[in-house]
Amino acid sequence: MLLLTKIIHQNLILVDNYRLSMIKHQIISFYLVIYSEIMLTSQHKKLIKDGYRQLKSQNPRFISRVEQKQLIAAISRNIAGDIDRQQRILLAESGTGTGKSLAYLLAAIPLARLFHKKLIVSTATVALQQQLIQHELPLVHQAYQGNFQFTLAKGRRRYCCWHKLKRLSLSTLNTKQSLIIGQLWHAHQNNQWQGDRDSWPTPIPNDIWQRIQSDSSSCQAQLPRHRHCPFTKARQQIQKSQVIVTNHSLLITDLEHGGGIALPEPDDCILIIDEAHLLADITREMSLYQLPLHRTKTQFAELILLIKTVNQKLTSGGFINTRLQCLDAIAELTKLIGKFKDYTMLHSSQFNENILRFSPGKLPKTLSDLAHNYLPTSQRLCRALDQLAGQLQEATGDGQIREAQAENWLSHVGQFQLLAENLQNTLYHCQRENDQTPYAYWFEKSEKSTYLCTSPLDVGAKLQAILWERFFSVAALSATLSALGRFDYFLWQTGLKNRLNQEQQLLIPSPFNYKNVTLNIPHKFPEPDSDQFIIQTSLYIQRYYHKTSAMLVLCTSYVFVEQLRSLLAKTHCANIFCQGEVSNQRLLERYRTTIDQKQPALLIATTGFGEGIDLPGDYLNHLVIPRLPFSVPSDPVTQSYVELIESRGQNPFLQLTLPQTSRKLIQCCGRLMRKESDSGVISILDPRIITRRYGKQLLNALPNYQINYFHCE
Repeated sequence: MLLLTKIIHQNLILVDNYRLSMIKHQIISFYLVIYSEIMLTSQHKKLIKDGYRQLKSQNPRFISRVEQKQLIAAISRNIAGDIDRQQRILLAESGTGTGKSLAYLLAAIPLARLFHKKLIVSTATVALQQQLIQHELPLVHQAYQGNFQFTLAKGRRRYCCWHKLKRLSLSTLNTKQSLIIGQLWHAHQNNQWQGDRDSWPTPIPNDIWQRIQSDSSSCQAQLPRHRHCPFTKARQQIQKSQVIVTNHSLLITDLEHGGGIALPEPDDCILIIDEAHLLADITREMSLYQLPLHRTKTQFAELILLIKTVNQKLTSGGFINTRLQCLDAIAELTKLIGKFKDYTMLHSSQFNENILRFSPGKLPKTLSDLAHNYLPTSQRLCRALDQLAGQLQEATGDGQIREAQAENWLSHVGQFQLLAENLQNTLYHCQRENDQTPYAYWFEKSEKSTYLCTSPLDVGAKLQAILWERFFSVAALSATLSALGRFDYFLWQTGLKNRLNQEQQLLIPSPFNYKNVTLNIPHKFPEPDSDQFIIQTSLYIQRYYHKTSAMLVLCTSYVFVEQLRSLLAKTHCANIFCQGEVSNQRLLERYRTTIDQKQPALLIATTGFGEGIDLPGDYLNHLVIPRLPFSVPSDPVTQSYVELIESRGQNPFLQLTLPQTSRKLIQCCGRLMRKESDSGVISILDPRIITRRYGKQLLNALPNYQINYFHCE
């Protein structure tokens, strides 16, 4: 295999990184299909079973579940190619309590070691990453006798640069900043902090972090002063580790640039995507480009000042040429920004709530022509800034510029490189012809600037190209991967429609007995758009709120939260906690503390609390969902997506809105039963759950609760 890879590299020179990686993957995949004999043997099964037994013996509280063993077997068979040799892709929904994290670690780690692959586990939330690193992985590490290393991979800007921190600690700052900087520097000096933002016990203010964070221009491992910086050490640890935990954003960013940059080469990895139901949304967010017109013009002026400052130190012919290229490109692109601003002024009457949105994939010809004509200029600016960074590094090595001065300039050049890349990417997507991946286009006004924005609508083709085809094996898992009991919505969103067989789509129910939960659905409740709805919701909560209550109310808007707060504040209901009063973390702490003191507590929040929070046991015995969590297409991307679906002759409610609502409703209901012993009541007050045709579909997709229909007086 190593010889094959070497031959590929020798014969594919002058090919960009992305295409090289893709071609390499295709050839290796063909080689594996034709010649590889990898299958799930009895030896492999024994190794996994031994690890499972060892983990069980080392942890007396561990509960053996049939559903977890089923998931372990499916992931193992997928990795080995027993399900499908040519595309080792598995979708698996495993209900709450299955123990999916331990399942995929127990299955994938020994096979990754045997097949000489690395394991990447990608999650959507920091909470799950910390859980894996601090709890699950140490357990599996002990069960497999410590024969692998694991680490957490984060983006460069989550790490501090020691030299920036040192310079800042010696400078004059206001008292509050000096205190925080001093604490950070002292902790570093005493090996009490490893330099990543997330491990500091309290939030580091953005204005401080932006001044000390690592950047790709000045914080480079080849510079002696940076060989032991936190980011460099973190990347070295990734090279040594066999298991890497990361996040969806970093995964997608790495793959967009060809793969093998921040993370290992995809071909050499087994990928587990946990919280996979968020994959398409995060991919779309990562592909959003926003060009701030006012800020860009200001940054161009700042770049000119930097070039003039550097000109006092560098006088070589190479730098003079670079300087002229930069100044020429800036002059042209400043004209472009002016033309974009003129367009927004000319069409100011067409803005609706500060947004001027265009039909999906149909940017006005005036704007697309501008993007097409100025794209080469933006590319020249990117190349010129790359040359400037290289020349500063060379001048530092030659002793023409002091290292500290060069690092400061390189840090600023890095910011301008991001500016130029953002401009280039925005223009590239604005000048594209309508293709298989239509884009949303819009202008958006804020207090400080006007933005030209572009975002892909259908990211399925993109994920198919950069993800599903790249890895040795992929398993996508979530407790809510399906919608309305099927995988259709996820398959459509992620580019897998009509590509997987039934054996590659696994639905594993939760082992919990959901008959312990009563689902209250009242008859003759007011419609959600009536004036009486909020009043009757308030009365319902009062009726069922008593001294032993631990009640959570999930609302579809902040307005509804405030309305309920106002009505309930005038009643006998005590200990009401509302989202927005303090941080979410502090709010939950106060709520839990009240219950620990054997007092009733009522938490009113938006449906954002329907995912990620954990309130087991006595912390929640009654969950109230006033309205069905239908999303309102208020943002430009969703509005364009709806319009695109309609243009294809499809129904956006059935294809987009209803599946999203089903998944969200399941997530919200899932807050009640977090442990096998949990029980309680869920009340869905929205009458549409029984009066509309789609209500039955939403109910059928919920767990097997004990449904109680009753008349609400």
